[in-house]
Amino acid sequence: MVVPEPGVDFFVSFNDLNPNAQKQCIYFVKANRPDRRCKWDCSESDNRRAIALHPIIAQNESEDKLVDHIRDYIQSNCCSRAKHRDVILSSSLLIPLVERWLDEIQVKKDLGRPSRPSAYSSAPTTPKRTSQASSSVPSSCNTSPSSATSRATTVETPLSSPSHTPLNRSEWPMISPTPSRLETSSVPLLCVSPMIIPDNAPLEAEPLGTSNRYHLRSRAVSDSLTQLSKRVELSISAEFNPHIHDPTSEDTVAWKICEDLNVRSPKRDLETGMVYMYNRRSSPGYVKIGWTARSVDERLAQWSECGYTPIELFRATGVPYAQRVETLTHYELIKEWRRERPCEGCLKNKGKSVRHQEWFEVSQERAIQILSTWVELFKKADPYELSGSLKSDWREVVNEMKKNNEAVTSEKLLEHYEATVAKESLCTKETIKAEEGMFVKEKPDAKEGADANEEMMKRGRMVIKREIVVKEEEITAELLTQ
Repeated sequence: MVVPEPGVDFFVSFNDLNPNAQKQCIYFVKANRPDRRCKWDCSESDNRRAIALHPIIAQNESEDKLVDHIRDYIQSNCCSRAKHRDVILSSSLLIPLVERWLDEIQVKKDLGRPSRPSAYSSAPTTPKRTSQASSSVPSSCNTSPSSATSRATTVETPLSSPSHTPLNRSEWPMISPTPSRLETSSVPLLCVSPMIIPDNAPLEAEPLGTSNRYHLRSRAVSDSLTQLSKRVELSISAEFNPHIHDPTSEDTVAWKICEDLNVRSPKRDLETGMVYMYNRRSSPGYVKIGWTARSVDERLAQWSECGYTPIELFRATGVPYAQRVETLTHYELIKEWRRERPCEGCLKNKGKSVRHQEWFEVSQERAIQILSTWVELFKKADPYELSGSLKSDWREVVNEMKKNNEAVTSEKLLEHYEATVAKESLCTKETIKAEEGMFVKEKPDAKEGADANEEMMKRGRMVIKREIVVKEEEITAELLTQ
């Protein structure tokens, strides 16, 4: 069963949203439940961004940037955990939400601003805002034959008074496409007498999303809305969109590799499984990278239910922490990461509107190189403790690379591992040789020692015997010369 989107009225009011007091995501979940608001908190960096933007938007300091600021503010109030901060940017609800918040900001601004003198009254007045006001219409302006005397006519009060100085047609400001209409029956506007609003008239609030927009928007704001609308339309119609538009510090390999394996529920990062890669003929230049705890063939058969035939490019079996390998591969390819438009196959077969988000606009060679390197590293290095936390020596390596502003990649981590292994192997050989030498010196074999002593004694006896012979020869020579 497809759960419909709740509509723009679902979102919290701009005036009720205080990023200083709460960090909960403002987007909705697809589950059919009474409270559909996402439960995840926004990231710390997004929350800081929202806190900084709120006063800038509320004070409307820069009209030419107001729409972009509201767009960024909406994104900053959506979570990265469920990727709502990226989903909202290509949602059909983005423009209506921007427009609604623009109106709410303007209403609050108008309520706090002293009203200008009416163009139809010589005496300045400060009317209170209400949904209705009484106006006496002169008999000369009545169009009904039975209206011989003046009578009260109910009209809607504009939230702002028109200017004293008439504008030329070329100077008319941009207005909302659905301005409020004055309920004046057939009475001409110029025949309406000045509106008189009693001081005790109640301030009637209109429900959010139901009031007609009457406020005039500047050309800068209207142009910005038009440009944003075009970008959203292109995003909605495209086959693929960037999965993460504005990466944060948490959207990095350095962050993800240091995250405990058991931080998410269910704790599937701890499982050993398979990783795979495939493409399809209908989307040249794109590959899909995933993992499974079952069979790759079975998983590819499931993907074929989406209406295409997967063409397998790579698979690796017996991969420890396979889902973490998949995650790290995705984030190393974050610039090429894409999210597919709603899958027609899932909508037809499962009744679900799903946007598959494991596609990458990258060459097969580069994608295979990165995925296979992560597989090799995890099989050789075993970087995690049994508890699921990253081993301390690997954490130090990552922190050192971050300190040196060096990108943490699968290739560099594998190079570090192989260099460490080679160094340890060399040190081990030298240690073994040194230990063998020390062993001979400290604990010589008794037999070898005796043989050595006997040899030395033999050599000593031979030297003595040779010296004796030489001495005898010298004595004999002296006797012969005499």
